[in-house]
Amino acid sequence: MARAMEEINGLKLNCAESVLLKVNREKELPGFDAAIMRIASALGGGVCGRGELCGAVTGGVICLALVKGTTGMESPSSFEIRRKKLRDTVRKYLDDFYDSWGSVRCDELRAMDAGELPPSGKERKNHPPNTSNCDKYVSWVADHLSSHLKNTKAEE
Repeated sequence: MARAMEEINGLKLNCAESVLLKVNREKELPGFDAAIMRIASALGGGVCGRGELCGAVTGGVICLALVKGTTGMESPSSFEIRRKKLRDTVRKYLDDFYDSWGSVRCDELRAMDAGELPPSGKERKNHPPNTSNCDKYVSWVADHLSSHLKNTKAEE
């Protein structure tokens, strides 16, 4: 499998950064700029290497929020409708990732990769323990979101 983690100028990017670049390449994300990449730079390894929410998953949440999120400039009714739609979309995405890989937490995903936790998730059955699946998580998220966002317009 080709390496899914992105590199820029010889610098290896983290999972969140890699997802953002891959999805933006497939569908231009409104508001995607250097500031978003600075935010994503803190999210690899489950938020600064703490093993919390997987960086690839977090990068995906940012992609969805850029397309469907609120700005605070909407009318109150539009704000509430958009916020609910975004939350429903993100919950579905998180559920899909969990069903596929058995967790959304970086520390648990890596423990399953290493064989330290029992494998879980329908995608994991094809991937033996003792291998890092971070590239696979990045690819899965980028493919899943690119497909989901393909015909979606940014919320106005």
